[in-house]
This record gives sequence, structure tokens and C-alpha cells, in this order.
Amino acid sequence: MEPDSGRLINLGDLAAVVDSVDWLEAWHEAPAEEEWIAWPLLPAGRTISLYGEAKSGKSLLALELVGCIATGRQFLGQPVARHRVLYIDCENSLHRDVIPRLSAMGFEPDDLDNLVYLPYPEIPKLDTEAGGRAVMSIL
Repeated sequence: MEPDSGRLINLGDLAAVVDSVDWLEAWHEAPAEEEWIAWPLLPAGRTISLYGEAKSGKSLLALELVGCIATGRQFLGQPVARHRVLYIDCENSLHRDVIPRLSAMGFEPDDLDNLVYLPYPEIPKLDTEAGGRAVMSIL
């Protein structure tokens, strides 16, 4: 694959890394029990999207969620699986928004060792090889 072709993988090689579903097998196997990082909002191994009108509280919700995950503190009164969290933020000011909000939520600096916060990082487009490499190096 040529460098930075805009693709993370050569489409011709896709069959070597992706197995298609065996429908007969899948149809008859029992689904695994859903595992939650933070019920009822964040299931393990799945993707979620927060969307809504501007100033409706999406950033506040996301910040409290990641704070709770990083500390193992309850979220919405429910237990949370404690994990290390990478939060890439391209819209909030660290000193005007994030720190005052975390403080108001009851978090202290010593609580946040598991929260890796990157404000306005310079990352190439994520649908390019360079973007993929940048995120992998951050991780």
C-alpha cells in the first residue's frame, strides 16, 4: 500500500483480515450477555453517539461519564466499571470549561489519574493512514 493513500487498509487485502458472518451458525448461537461500562449509556465493545441541539448538555454528560469511568464513581446512581479513558476534546476550553465543570461535579485533580485529556490535539484526518498512526501512538 502506498504511504498515506487515504485508506488504512488495501481493499484487496480486506478478505484476509475480515471474516464474513456464517448466517446459519450465527442464527442459532445464543447472544452473549450485554456487558456494561456505564449502564444505561455505554455498553462494552459498542459505539454510542451523543447528539442534540447546541447547549443541550452533551459535553457535560460526556465529561461526567468519562470522569466516573476514570474514577470508578457511580454514574446516574449506577455502578461503573473503572477504566483508563482517553478524552479528545476539540471544542471546550480546559480552564474555562473543563476544570470548572469537573470541580463542580466533585472531582479533584488526584482523582483523575486514569483520565487522559487531550485538548485540541493536532491529529490528521482519521480516515487516513497518518490519522490512524497518530491515534495509535496516542493510545
